[in-house]
Amino acid sequence: MPTRTAPSLAEERAWWREHPDPQVTRTADRLTLWNYPVAGTELAPAHAAALQSFLAVLALAPALTATSIEIVGHASVTGEGNDGIARQRAEKIAAHLRRLGFVKMDVSTAGAAQPADPGTSGQALARNRRVEVTLYTPAVEPEPRLPIEPWKPTPTGGDPPSNGGVGGFFEVPVEIQLDDVDDGKVHATLTLVAKLKVKVTRGEAKNAEGIVLKGGKLSAKFEAELVGHLKGKLGFDPGGDGKAPSAKATVAGQVFGFTVEAGFQTKPQFFTVTVSLGKVKVEPIELEGLTFDLELEGQVRIDIGPSPRLMARLGIAASAPGIVAVGTVVGTVVVIAGCAYLVDEAKREGCSWR
Repeated sequence: MPTRTAPSLAEERAWWREHPDPQVTRTADRLTLWNYPVAGTELAPAHAAALQSFLAVLALAPALTATSIEIVGHASVTGEGNDGIARQRAEKIAAHLRRLGFVKMDVSTAGAAQPADPGTSGQALARNRRVEVTLYTPAVEPEPRLPIEPWKPTPTGGDPPSNGGVGGFFEVPVEIQLDDVDDGKVHATLTLVAKLKVKVTRGEAKNAEGIVLKGGKLSAKFEAELVGHLKGKLGFDPGGDGKAPSAKATVAGQVFGFTVEAGFQTKPQFFTVTVSLGKVKVEPIELEGLTFDLELEGQVRIDIGPSPRLMARLGIAASAPGIVAVGTVVGTVVVIAGCAYLVDEAKREGCSWR
């Protein structure tokens, strides 16, 4: 059998001198930073930029995200002290992410024991001088299905059946605009939202009415459970101080482990999507039959509509998108009400939603 040539440290260094640029390989949940300098451990600017792009969404609220980050350092088989070199590579990336606010990290080293490329060429050794950054998002366990009680007709002259509980809440959102893009056709705004919510319930409340304090003004909001994990939300802002009244209708549910809320509002940017980055909840307090819940939630929201410049070119009044959105909101409300009606009818017939 032909003997296999052992990797040469001199050849490895010669190859790197001819190809010194940091390299990146990326998938949906893993980023591999490779072609570190031979025995080098510093985080290159190109690798730092790749990290920032890979973690862009999580970086909006790094301390609140439920996603954990695994960082594993690797080294080639040449030279000495490979375990220490690999660990330093991983530790320096972890230190960089800590400065950005990330806290959920697992840092380890594999030394030269897990080569990405078993070859002995300079390129193979470059692929093994690497750090792998992997994202782990916890699976969302579905809530246990509640038993459906058979419908019972209301006796003549009696009160209508109760929904089993009542609920109310108070919200205080704080918003920071991250970006505003207008290409002459579409106007989009990206906003970071921190929301404090206090909820008071008695019994198993399916619906809740609330008050929102934003910018020193109060507005009303209504939430109702629809099908499965879907929740319908209606909001009304009375306006004031030169601000026109507005309404908003959305539907919220789970998408890839994140709570996503989408719908329409009576504003020029009439389409809105909100993604929850994570929640921090305080242990509920029970007092005389009432349950008090306190939570802090981080969100990122994007509002989209036609560009004011486009409307001006077309001779459309600034209020026109809002008028269109009014009809859209009404339609959304009808859909939400229809879903709620179908759920109620299914319960009356003893059916279950799947």
